[in-house]
Amino acid sequence: RASLYASLLRAAPEATYFRDRALEKVVLSGLWESSEENPIKAGTVERNLYKDSRPFTLRVEIVKKTLDRLVDKGFVGTFRERGKSVYYLTGTGRETLEKEM
Repeated sequence: RASLYASLLRAAPEATYFRDRALEKVVLSGLWESSEENPIKAGTVERNLYKDSRPFTLRVEIVKKTLDRLVDKGFVGTFRERGKSVYYLTGTGRETLEKEM
């Protein structure tokens, strides 16, 4: 799985749609343990992504851009906590992720 995502990140511009979809699925999985009562920061999402696969990492900036897209789509909620943006899976995001697993 990690090698597929890595190859999509280096792919030609024609693969942008597929790369973005893959990033969205990966970032959603990094939010699995979050909730509105227990939101997490983008850096924590990034660390959650490579708990099981050290060679596969994403820059926090990429994670933040992907989180913004997911917020726009309604899969992720966000608010400010102590001056920082925090994120959590919405009901729609959790349902989508459960279907994928």
